[in-house]
Amino acid sequence: MDLEAVRAALRAHHPTAVLELPERQWLDAKGAPYELRNPHAVEELAKDVAAFANGGGGGWSQMAPP
Repeated sequence: MDLEAVRAALRAHHPTAVLELPERQWLDAKGAPYELRNPHAVEELAKDVAAFANGGGGGWSQMAPP
């Protein structure tokens, strides 16, 4: 599945279509949401967003449900 297929699945309200996809330059999978009360987690989120912004191909961060 490529980035456009992932975007189409999400626009069609089928988020389960992207579960268990391997990480790629444009897909970052997380096991849990960022805990924004934790300064280290905020730093990790900033790093992930910066990596997507500088990657040139767009991106998506996927988090598993709690």
